[in-house]
Amino acid sequence: MGDLVTSIKEKLKQLLQEEKDTPTLPEIGIRAMQIALDDSLAQKKLVQLIMRYPDIAARVIHLANSPLFGLSGRISSIERAVNLLGLAPVRSLVLSLSVIMAMGKKRKQVMTPIFRLVQDNSFACGIAARLIAETAGYPQPDEAFLTGLLYHIGYLFILTQAQDESHFNLIETHLKGPFTPDLEDREREAFGFSHAEFGSLIASHWFLPPHIVETIRYHHQALLSHSTNMTVRKLIYVIQGSILLNNIFDMGEENGDGAKLSEFLASHLGVPGGACDKILLNFNQRLSEESSLFKLPVNPRKSYLNILRESNQKLFEISLDYVKVLKEKKQLSEENKRVNEILEALFNHSPDVIVALDGHGKLLMINDSIESLIGVPAEEFRSGKQNILDYYPPGLAEKIMQTLRSDHHGPRGVMVDCEAFVLNHKGRKIPVSFSGILIEENGRIKMTIGFVRDIRKRKALELELMNSKRHLDLIFNAMSDGIRVIDESLTIEYENQKMRDLLGTGTEKKCYQAHFHAQDVREGACEDCPAFPIHKGKTFSREVEGRDGKTYLVSSTVLDMPGKKPSVVQVVKDITPLKEAEQLKIGQHKLRAVMELAGATAHELNQPLTTINMGLEIISRQYQNRRPIPQDVVKNTLESVEKMGAIIKKLSEITQYETRSYLETMKILDIDGSSKKS
Repeated sequence: MGDLVTSIKEKLKQLLQEEKDTPTLPEIGIRAMQIALDDSLAQKKLVQLIMRYPDIAARVIHLANSPLFGLSGRISSIERAVNLLGLAPVRSLVLSLSVIMAMGKKRKQVMTPIFRLVQDNSFACGIAARLIAETAGYPQPDEAFLTGLLYHIGYLFILTQAQDESHFNLIETHLKGPFTPDLEDREREAFGFSHAEFGSLIASHWFLPPHIVETIRYHHQALLSHSTNMTVRKLIYVIQGSILLNNIFDMGEENGDGAKLSEFLASHLGVPGGACDKILLNFNQRLSEESSLFKLPVNPRKSYLNILRESNQKLFEISLDYVKVLKEKKQLSEENKRVNEILEALFNHSPDVIVALDGHGKLLMINDSIESLIGVPAEEFRSGKQNILDYYPPGLAEKIMQTLRSDHHGPRGVMVDCEAFVLNHKGRKIPVSFSGILIEENGRIKMTIGFVRDIRKRKALELELMNSKRHLDLIFNAMSDGIRVIDESLTIEYENQKMRDLLGTGTEKKCYQAHFHAQDVREGACEDCPAFPIHKGKTFSREVEGRDGKTYLVSSTVLDMPGKKPSVVQVVKDITPLKEAEQLKIGQHKLRAVMELAGATAHELNQPLTTINMGLEIISRQYQNRRPIPQDVVKNTLESVEKMGAIIKKLSEITQYETRSYLETMKILDIDGSSKKS
């Protein structure tokens, strides 16, 4: 640590020797510092020195007559000022004027806005230091004022070293905000040294008293000072108090915190709280008066009363916000309480077993439903007498964790309805469904929460359903008719063995890929699809000729069950024998009709044909014998011919089927009755 301090000092001395822009104290200031206070001729030397600088002499007399020293109108010469005020105050006054002159000279060389900030800050700190010194009983208030003027003198040189905007921002951040422990480190990183280190070296270069040099170096960190001199300690505390006071007027009560200042002055300088309030109330007026006396313009500060009013207003607004926050917090607390009550009720009354384990498998909580599942009271597990993992079959816990870390049963960290089994108190297997969540924190398992559902009833129902399905399959497969179920997308959901034998297909195929026709497999539904009426809400039957040449009756019925999408049930029946029997019956009917027609025709035409035949024989004989032909024979023959024509006409006009008895055992077509017009 000592080597580091020495290195910094050497570097700073080198900069002071080489840097032409290093702040220099006017000659009067340097000579004033060379006058020893214990020299018997010190007073005479100081008067002679001041008289050599008329401008300084005039300002000293002006200041000596100001309310600052309470000697208004009584001092007309430098000698009288020194006699009445004393050697040390006048020398400090000369030094203060010299410092202000040095600042004025430097102001023309550096960035004006930030220099003005340094100047305002330093002068205000000097005024605050004088007020605190007077109140705290420090023997040299003017020396405190001078030290306050100089505590940021290091920034005058740093401003010449700043090379970019970030450097100026760093300085401005410090001047406009409270001190932070890392400030000096950031300054060393940017400039190679801190403002306090360089300020103390400039003060030493100007031959200022060692206790002022020490104060400038440690004005932010009194505990780092190696001095055991109580005057030095007290001066450092005076300057630290002035910095706190200045912050109140620069940043407001909520940042500067008057209570903190009062506590600091009381604990380090013995200043009572009432006196601290008086300092705060007088500061703004003293700052205005002394800036005028020193002819140094500074930015006006708000009065402490205004600062208090603004702080009270902000405090009131904060109080309102706080009340609002408390109200919202209360509402949230009530809502949280209700949620917790609901969660507790769900936890305690859930039919499912709820188990929570920490990352090491230690039980955190378990509800009472565990007893109905495995026959062991929950309290046995809560008290540690039983371990829930003992009722898991070997490897189940590891399987659950692997599942939770994968995405096979839901998102990672979530497991939904994973079937397994646990053991009851008698060692019997109980089928269960596991669901759970994995809670991680910083990549480590914090908790797993499992929901275990007893699925014995579900398994029994599934077994019953499976048996029922098997029984139905036996019944359907024993049927001579083909049966299949088709969903809305025309996918085959079920078909019995007869249907598979007919079409050679299976489920999950489209029905148009397993149709009855002999064409190739189709790419879409048939135009005359018997299942299509499901989309129209109809039911119908139709006959289809199969690829085997047989005839089938396809009956389609909509099956619309609650909670399920409608399906079409098709029953396919081989009606080929029925069709053949119908054709045989039709043939027999046709044959009988032909026979009846033939009988009727033979019966009706027999008589006229006999008459014609007999008449023709008589005519033939008479003709051969050269005998006259009897007219009645010719007449009878012609009438028989007409009668045959009438019979033929009636046959062509048959519109209905009527028969009559013939020869007792037969029926023939009743030509007259069948040919009557309706």
